[in-house]
Amino acid sequence: MEQLQPGVYNVPIAVEIHGHLKVDYFQKALQHMSERHEILRTYFPLSEGLPSQKILSDFSPDFQVEDYHVSFVSSANVSSWIDSRLESLRSVQFQLETHPPWIARILQISGIRFVIVLNFHHIICDGWSNDVFWKELCHIYGSLQREERVELPILPFQYADYSLWQRSFFDSATLNSSMEFWRKQLKEAPPEINLPTDFPRPKELSYNGSTCYLNLDDDLMSRLRVLGLEEGCSLFMVLHSLLNVLLYRYSSQMDIVIGTPVANRDCSGLEGLLGFFVNTLPLRITLSNADSFLSVLKKVRHATLAALDNQLVPFEYIVDNLQIDRQSPRMPLVQVMIVVQNRDRVERNHRIDLGGVEGHYLDFGSAEASKFELLFEFQEREHGSWRLVTNFCTDIYEKDSVLQMLQNFVKLAKACIEQPTEELNSIDVERVPIPCSLEQELMYSPLMDYFHAAVTKQGDKLALVSED
Repeated sequence: MEQLQPGVYNVPIAVEIHGHLKVDYFQKALQHMSERHEILRTYFPLSEGLPSQKILSDFSPDFQVEDYHVSFVSSANVSSWIDSRLESLRSVQFQLETHPPWIARILQISGIRFVIVLNFHHIICDGWSNDVFWKELCHIYGSLQREERVELPILPFQYADYSLWQRSFFDSATLNSSMEFWRKQLKEAPPEINLPTDFPRPKELSYNGSTCYLNLDDDLMSRLRVLGLEEGCSLFMVLHSLLNVLLYRYSSQMDIVIGTPVANRDCSGLEGLLGFFVNTLPLRITLSNADSFLSVLKKVRHATLAALDNQLVPFEYIVDNLQIDRQSPRMPLVQVMIVVQNRDRVERNHRIDLGGVEGHYLDFGSAEASKFELLFEFQEREHGSWRLVTNFCTDIYEKDSVLQMLQNFVKLAKACIEQPTEELNSIDVERVPIPCSLEQELMYSPLMDYFHAAVTKQGDKLALVSED
C-alpha cells in the first residue's frame, strides 16, 4: 500500500511544549526507546516479492532539531509557519525497505516553546503503541533529568516474536474454527454499501480526504448510554446500531457491513509492546422491514460478541480467503468504519509530562487523507462531553453533505430513543438524501420513490410504449 499511496499510512503526532525542554535528554530518551523496542530498529526489505523483517543491532533514530526562534516577527507568522511545517512533516515518505520508518523532530520556536513531532509508519505503530511510546518516553526523560537509573519492566518478548506466533497461528485449529465462523457470517455479504454520493466514484481507489466535527449533546449521550444498559448493551453497540439504521435510511440497503478496529492485544504480555497489532472486524447486520431499533440493537449485540470471539483472524486473511475482489476502485468489503473512544483513552492520549514540563497535542494527523469512504469516530472529551469526528473521501463527498449526515444521525438518535419499538420505516425522522446523478438515483432510490420523482419532474412526458 505504501508503494501505491506513499504517506497515507503515516501516524503523525505533534506535541507543543511550554517550558525548559532538555533537548539532549530527549534525544537520549529516543535512543533508549529504540534499544528497548526492536520494532523501532526494524526495516522491511523485499524477499522474492514479499516483505520481511530485518532488525538493526546498531541504530540511531532519525532525530533533528530545527531552530527557528530568531526567525519570526509576529505570533501570526509563527502559527502559520508551524501549520506549514507540520503539513510537510505529516506527509513524509518512508523507505520501508532500507530504513526503520519513523522520524523525530523538535521545532524550537523560542527558549521555552517547542513543538515535538513524531511520525511513524503504520507498519510499526498503532494507537495503543502511541500510548505506550509516550508513557515510556516521558518516564525515561524524567529519569535522565533527575539523574536516576531508568527502570522499566522487562519486556517478555518483542514484536518479531509475536509475528512468529501469528505465523504459527495460521496453521492452527483455532484459526480454522474462526475462519469457518467468518465464512458463514460473510457468506454472500454485499461487497459494498451503495450510498449516494456528491460526485461520481473515481475509477481508481482514492485516499483524498478531509474531516468534519459535530459536538454531541450531553443529555442525548446519557440517554443512549442508559438505553444500552437497559438492553444489556455497551454504548458502542448502541452507536453502531444507530449508524446501521442511518446508512439504511440513506441507501435503502438492508444488508450492511461496517468495520470497527480492535486492539487485538488480549494475549498476556502484549500490553507493553510497540507494533502494529490492531485488526479490523467486519460487522454484518441484516435488517428487515419489521425491525425496530431495539431489534436492531439485539442483532448488533449478537454480531459484535461473536466477532470478538473470533477477532484473531486478520482482516486481510478474511478478504483473501473469501476471494473478495481487490481490483475494485473501492475498499474490499468495508468502506465505512466506526470507532468509539472513551474518556480514559482520550485523557491518556493527551497527558504529556516531560520531567515536570507539560505538553498538549496539536490538531495534527491524517486529516487530508481518508483510508475509508466514511469513518465515524465518537470521542468522549473532558468532563464527559462527546463529539463525532468524521473523516471522509473528498473525491465522492462534499463537506456540507457529510455535516448534513451527522445532523441526521443526531435526529435519528433522538427519534430512536423516543420510539425504540417502532418499525424503522415508521420512525419520525427527516430523510435528506445526498444529491446524486440520474444513474445513481436509479441505483439507490426505491422504485416507487424514483417513479414519483420522475412524475414530479416531467409528468407530461411519455412513460411507456408497448408494441402490442
